[in-house]
Amino acid sequence: MTELSKGRIATAIALGVLPLALWTVLNFMRPDLMAPMLSHVFGYVLSGVELLLTSLGVLVFLVAGLQTGAGTRIGLQIGGFLLCTLPALFLVLFGPIVFAFMYGNVS
Repeated sequence: MTELSKGRIATAIALGVLPLALWTVLNFMRPDLMAPMLSHVFGYVLSGVELLLTSLGVLVFLVAGLQTGAGTRIGLQIGGFLLCTLPALFLVLFGPIVFAFMYGNVS
């Protein structure tokens, strides 16, 4: 395994862990907002969507390393990064807030 492929795998792992790390930090900072996300169907759906998008982003990023064309490879890497981070971070940051506005204080 070359150093370049090891770097790509490490980057893909880091991209996959980023939303989970943010979720953990927010859970410690505002447990009152994050707790309903794990006890209601809407929270389960948001968590599932986040997991799916993060996994898909990591997969696209890893597949980008198999491409031979530089333009295709860079495009897939950027697409994998955006697919992995932006939707998942959006769900982690705004999911609890939307949940609180939709359902009120669900305990």
